[in-house]
Amino acid sequence: MVFSILLFIVGLGELIYIYLDIGMSLFALDIWHSWFLVIQGISIFFILYSSLKFKKFYISWNNDEIIYHFPKGKQPESIRIDEIHSIHINEAEIEILLKDSELKIINLNYVFIPKRTYIKEYFESLRNTIFDQN
Repeated sequence: MVFSILLFIVGLGELIYIYLDIGMSLFALDIWHSWFLVIQGISIFFILYSSLKFKKFYISWNNDEIIYHFPKGKQPESIRIDEIHSIHINEAEIEILLKDSELKIINLNYVFIPKRTYIKEYFESLRNTIFDQN
């Protein structure tokens, strides 16, 4: 993101020098190259901003419920632990079948591998606890 701002500033500075005809130039760029830097800086900034905006996700739990939010979801979802019937753990996702036959899928592709292992361990222990209760 800093690089995009730097491109924008250099391009804008060159355009100001060219249009004001000050006579000195930072890098002796022509007008098309300066416009290219400005447009490139703006576009990179907005691409990075939108990707960071949509990468917000989290998963948390306590003794009563599991709360998670992933990029494609509009709002956080919660699952009460006492409503869970079964848990199936795959490599990239966790399928939770609730007692009312609703299936919830937690996609682990958004999570880095060390955290993914930690989350899987929690759900394995939760699955064992649920299995022991049934």
